[in-house]
Amino acid sequence: MSLRLEPLQPNSSKDPLLDVESAQLEVKKKDENRCCRCCGIPRKLGLMKYWFIQDACGIICAVFTYLLILYGIFAVTMVILLPYGIDFYTLVHGVLFNALAISATVAHVRTMMTDPVSWIVT
Repeated sequence: MSLRLEPLQPNSSKDPLLDVESAQLEVKKKDENRCCRCCGIPRKLGLMKYWFIQDACGIICAVFTYLLILYGIFAVTMVILLPYGIDFYTLVHGVLFNALAISATVAHVRTMMTDPVSWIVT
């Protein structure tokens, strides 16, 4: 008893890779005017040059991350440093902490918007 493999499509004379490529082009053309299958606002704002995967879980986690950073800035500045009054200690530590928090936010945004494959030199 032998196993006989038959093509799933009746026109097997065509190259199957061409069918996959044409299907990918059709999907790309279909979603060309909308970035995340919603309103297309990022395209209208010119934000489509950045690499960004529209994943609901990832977007929620990113928003949660930024809210945590903002809460950290609020807690350190308003609750920890300002009750001591404005002196050299609070100014230095406040500026240093806020600079590091802003750096963390910028690093997170740059990491989210960078395509990891684009840095590979061929």
